[in-house]
Amino acid sequence: NHSLTSFRTKTLVFSEMSIDVPRSLSTAPVAVRNMYIPFDELPGLCKEGKTSEQREKVLGGVSVVEIFNLPPRPKKIAGWECRKVGENEVNLSHQTYPLDGGNPALASALRVSLVMPDNILVTADTDVCVWDVSAKKWTNDGIKGVDFNKENRFLKFQTEKIGFMALIKDRGADVPYTSWRIRPIFNPSMEPGLLDSDPEIAVEIETARFYFGFRCQGNACWIQRTNCKILEGKLLEKMVPSLLLIELGKAGISFGHLSGVGESSTAKDKRFQVLAHLQICSLCTAFEMKSSKWNQRVKSEQCAFQIRESSAFAGGDDSVDILEFGLMLIEMDVASDSFRYGSDDERIDFPFAKCTLFTSEERLFDCLRKRG
Repeated sequence: NHSLTSFRTKTLVFSEMSIDVPRSLSTAPVAVRNMYIPFDELPGLCKEGKTSEQREKVLGGVSVVEIFNLPPRPKKIAGWECRKVGENEVNLSHQTYPLDGGNPALASALRVSLVMPDNILVTADTDVCVWDVSAKKWTNDGIKGVDFNKENRFLKFQTEKIGFMALIKDRGADVPYTSWRIRPIFNPSMEPGLLDSDPEIAVEIETARFYFGFRCQGNACWIQRTNCKILEGKLLEKMVPSLLLIELGKAGISFGHLSGVGESSTAKDKRFQVLAHLQICSLCTAFEMKSSKWNQRVKSEQCAFQIRESSAFAGGDDSVDILEFGLMLIEMDVASDSFRYGSDDERIDFPFAKCTLFTSEERLFDCLRKRG
């Protein structure tokens, strides 16, 4: 972007974006540079190497827009090309915007346009932000006129600041879940009596925005059904669970745990989550489980969900409700009544948990609210 003549208002085209340069830069001896970084390294540098749980998630990587002062051009004297020697005369130096520390309120905004990849979900609650170096956080101050065209996927906005820019999404947009369900799937092609075959498990998750129907078998997972249109191309594509979560994360969908998300949620103890997951995984090949309204009302060392023996193998129709759901309570020993009122012989240490099955319908268990 360094031309022999000063440029007027024009569009600078980069590989990842284009920038309409305002007139305030048209007569200045500067260069505009844009770099694209496919990942977000900024939160990890916030607190002197100490990382913390971030609510913001970067979608599609980070673009870095910088302005440099250019060294003065050499002068030709008597056939000689002469240039001053000094640090400012031979090296590029960063420049702020507005130039020379001018008033941002009076400066013309840079007009930025970029094409978003097809696998990134851009919604109304997605923000275009710039990295605030002093506050060490993402902010949308100075960003205005954001417009996204769903047809050609052009994202356009105006910015009064330069530096690290990215599309930001709240990690907690899809948690806590509205509901979930885990059940074994009857596979008629499986040979009778073949016990060493990997069972097929259906995992259904409904969030405030989307529904996902996953299937798991062995070390492979895939999306069987979803109402998220940008992921329709990923349907039935088998991959390991970690890679599938990465692909969902790239699109802006986070299924991971995030402490304190949701006004009514109870953030579960992280050690307890491991115990609960192990218990649920050990049951999912023979039992059907689904979410319970009581889970958000019990303690952080407890979880509650509905459970019943699966009817998937009773004639191959798992839609038939042969058995009623009961309620399962999994809890760490320190959260149980037996820990508070029982003897030392009834106590168990981590990594073990206590499981209690209530063989009645969920609506009958107002007692759990009192216990929590």
